[in-house]
Amino acid sequence: MKKLDPQLDSILHSMMDGVISINENHEVILFNAAAEKMFGYSTKKALGQFINRFIPERYQDSNSKDVKSFGVSGATKRGMGSLGLIFGLRANGEEFPIEASISQLKRGNQQLYTVVLRDITERKRDEEVIKRLLWQNQLILHSAGEGIYGLDTQGNTTFVNPAAAKMLGYAPDELIGVPMHVTTHHTKPDGSPYPREECPMYAAFQDGTVHTVENEVLWRKDGTSFPVRYISTPIKDEEDHLLGAVVTFSDMTELKRDEEVIKQLLRQNQLILHSAGEGIYGLDTQGNTTFVNPAAAKMLGYAPDELIGVPMHVTTHHTKPDGSPYPREECPMYAAFQDGTVHTVENEVQMGRASRFDTSAPRSKMKRTISWARW
Repeated sequence: MKKLDPQLDSILHSMMDGVISINENHEVILFNAAAEKMFGYSTKKALGQFINRFIPERYQDSNSKDVKSFGVSGATKRGMGSLGLIFGLRANGEEFPIEASISQLKRGNQQLYTVVLRDITERKRDEEVIKRLLWQNQLILHSAGEGIYGLDTQGNTTFVNPAAAKMLGYAPDELIGVPMHVTTHHTKPDGSPYPREECPMYAAFQDGTVHTVENEVLWRKDGTSFPVRYISTPIKDEEDHLLGAVVTFSDMTELKRDEEVIKQLLRQNQLILHSAGEGIYGLDTQGNTTFVNPAAAKMLGYAPDELIGVPMHVTTHHTKPDGSPYPREECPMYAAFQDGTVHTVENEVQMGRASRFDTSAPRSKMKRTISWARW
């Protein structure tokens, strides 16, 4: 092939894509700088070689047939990517994926073919990473027990996991693309309308901050509601532009029910303690008071809050009836949370703030790591 025009030669050798031209015998007659870098051959070594030298052996026959078919097709070119995914062969024996376009030109009696090649190794690697991440994301979304969905900057749903759809009473595809606030978050717990502008989920992709809420409800497809705790986290791109938000929520129905049961039990316990005529107090494993009822505090001459957290033995049980010191290690109340057994005593005294008094059948019992006494 005759020497190229200097300007054309400069253009070919500055191109990012590899350019290879072959004659009708499939011999290389042009090999630009990008092709040198791509295949690891110098132009000098590549010129005159058969094109199959740059193609893995298993593709060589089909490539020859494709070029021949293209030559008689009457078409002058086929665009980048139209040949599908093909592979090149580097000088070191490494195969790599490429996209290619091909054109043909008849010069006199010669048929010339020019192939423009693009190394897509990095793109394929990135595609594999993206595919793996998408699979991992789907695995996380499908296995998560919490409801998770995404919103764009218009408040429309971009994705929703099965747990979220199930809690809300929808099929997942029913929620894609819908305005989530007016669908599931339109009304406050007291029944009043919930403007979107006041919604913390909506706010996340407006102000770019994380919003955590624990006292609201979401509404199901059937019109019923359930209490939720949710976190709305903004999504940002690399330039810190807001793209939307991810909302994660949990159904708090059982927790709220448990909280009410606990509150009711605490009220009942307080009622029992306040109405009991006997003195009752609790001890932790250090012998410090955890609670004391009004009757106990009154008998001991203290206000109830004066006894909370104090070491009860050295405060009210430090002396035996005969006036001798009472070591804590000998105290049956102390022993209850050491040996885990019930101790019943009838011949001791409790020391009040100003005096001592006999106790009628004081008893200490072990309840897990807490001891309580009554008399």
